[in-house]
Amino acid sequence: MSNNIFKAATTKQYELAIHIKERIIHDIDNMEDIKELNELANTNIKKEELLNFFIEKNDFKYFIEQNNINTNSVIVSAMLKLSR
Repeated sequence: MSNNIFKAATTKQYELAIHIKERIIHDIDNMEDIKELNELANTNIKKEELLNFFIEKNDFKYFIEQNNINTNSVIVSAMLKLSR
């Protein structure tokens, strides 16, 4: 995993990355059930495990790259990474 910690980001990068990270975490937190996404990714990831993945992730470049990508697509991608 890349280690581009938030400390290395410029102020604008930091603000954008934090905003995207919070959006993803908020969306996951508000999901009633992630069964459909698990089926799509062919995984069995628990909601708490998925939340922890994004909460602990400190790669600001990762979050900036997710800016224009649908949250469900980002979540499915994370599920595939977690299932490896």
